[in-house]
Amino acid sequence: LAGVDDPFNDAGLPNADPFGMGAALTRFNGFLILVPIAWSVFESLRGQRRSVHAGHAAALTLPALGASIFPLYLWWRWGDPLLYLRSKDLGNNKRATPLWELAERVARDGWARLRDPAAGGMLDWITGFLATLLFVTLTVLLFRRKERGGALYCAATLLLLLHSGNLDGMPRFVLSLFPCFLPLGELLRREIVVAFGYALLSVGTGVVLLHRFVHWIIVA
Repeated sequence: LAGVDDPFNDAGLPNADPFGMGAALTRFNGFLILVPIAWSVFESLRGQRRSVHAGHAAALTLPALGASIFPLYLWWRWGDPLLYLRSKDLGNNKRATPLWELAERVARDGWARLRDPAAGGMLDWITGFLATLLFVTLTVLLFRRKERGGALYCAATLLLLLHSGNLDGMPRFVLSLFPCFLPLGELLRREIVVAFGYALLSVGTGVVLLHRFVHWIIVA
């Protein structure tokens, strides 16, 4: 979505909305791409004194259409547009949960695994917690850098993830938060010691996770 910051070309036609439609169609949280696109439309109208035209409508409606296609198919095929969500209730430990309950559960699980490391799951808890902490911090940095479109997308996705009841799979889910890698890359370029430590930690963690994966231990 390279056109998020400037979704319209000189003729006023949208540049990024086909990609926004694809993102909304192929990922569960893809519909959240509407947040930065809507912000870009607002900025375009406010900053350049433009009037609303077909480019703005396409930039907003095509991603919304992409997000609607799969629920509409489920409705047509099985009579339930929310079948995907209902299927997740079967054998899945993710439930809509308030943030304070998530914080309590994360603290309780971390303490339990610290007291009994032999029970397993300590590495999963650490990687999930650190990934959450890192990407929340990077999202705050995006707001401070006034990159509001990307920051709003990351914040909306993180809020969705943090209301799922646990941090399972968080290292995998946050990889789609591509704007967060901009301040991270700038920090690593500027601070060579931090970059070295980051690379060392990443390689070490990757080796450990690869070892677990080849021994049929789930890796998120």
